[in-house]
Amino acid sequence: MPLVNSPEAENFMQLMGTDTGRKVLLGDKSKYHGLATNPIGFAQNALADAIPKFAALADDPTRTPVQQHDSARRLANRVATVFSDSKASLEQIARELSTEGEQMVEDRFVLDPNRHAIHSEIRSWIREHADKPDGIMKIREVALSNSEVITVLHRSPHFLTGLSLDTRNNIVGEGLKRFEPAGWSKIEHGQEIAALAARYPDAINKVHLYTYNPMMADQANRRVEV
Repeated sequence: MPLVNSPEAENFMQLMGTDTGRKVLLGDKSKYHGLATNPIGFAQNALADAIPKFAALADDPTRTPVQQHDSARRLANRVATVFSDSKASLEQIARELSTEGEQMVEDRFVLDPNRHAIHSEIRSWIREHADKPDGIMKIREVALSNSEVITVLHRSPHFLTGLSLDTRNNIVGEGLKRFEPAGWSKIEHGQEIAALAARYPDAINKVHLYTYNPMMADQANRRVEV
């Protein structure tokens, strides 16, 4: 029985005692960019090491209940520190990947000033087809077969194309992915890692919530030294 006597706490302790449970909470290293492997691994290892200690504290005959909860809180704080460090590392990795990917995209899709007239004709053709029944489908088909059309769409305000912002962005997104897959992959990996990092505060809250009673732990501060 964990120190926190609730079905939720018992379930948390059981799940976090398994690799599967820790992957659900903190991320599966195999599903993320290699740079994220260490931060995720550090967090998982910290929790894997702490779970048996949390369980042992509940049955420790050498500690009073107050001491058990106080010790569990100190252990939870150490785990939370590792989680916080991993979160910061993941956020930094996400930013770097996104920046690198965005720069690759920007470098790939540059309008040639010598083809200004052609670009104007491309915009006119897009506007002409934008209101036709099958126009969007035709624009998408042409754009995804010609990176210059994607470049014009990417570099032009959507209102100059006759397309809605969402439609323009959807077509451009598909084009960037097709014609600059390496850069787009970095952007996607960055987004995935940022989303994972955003889950870590909830993981920290759960460790504190399910491993000790703060009111019991606070009583340790009332100890009188003689």
